[in-house]
Amino acid sequence: MEAVNSYKHGEEDEAAVVAMAACGAYMLPMALNAAVELDVFEIIAAAGDGARLSSSDIASRFPTAADGTAVMLESMLHMLAAHSLLICSVENGGGGVRRYGIAPAGKFF
Repeated sequence: MEAVNSYKHGEEDEAAVVAMAACGAYMLPMALNAAVELDVFEIIAAAGDGARLSSSDIASRFPTAADGTAVMLESMLHMLAAHSLLICSVENGGGGVRRYGIAPAGKFF
C-alpha cells in the first residue's frame, strides 16, 4: 500500500508543477506587451548605447506615473531580464539598485 501512496504523491507533485507552469505562462507575454506599450525599450535605448537605467529612471520618463509605478515596473523589468530581454546589473555602492539595459534579444522590441 505504501508504494501506491508514494506513486500517487509523485503524480500529485508532477501535476502541481504543470499547474504552476500553466499559471505563470501568461506572465511573460503580458509583461512584454506592457513594456512595449510603455516604450520601456525605447526609453532605455534613448539613454544611449550600453545605458543602464533603474526602474525609477525609466518611470520618471513616463508621461504620467502614479506613486508606486517604479516598484511595479521593477517586477516587470526583473522578469524581462530573467528571460534575457534585458540585462540587469546591481550597483555596489548605491544600496543595491538594479539597473537595466537592453539585451541583444531585446533590441527587436
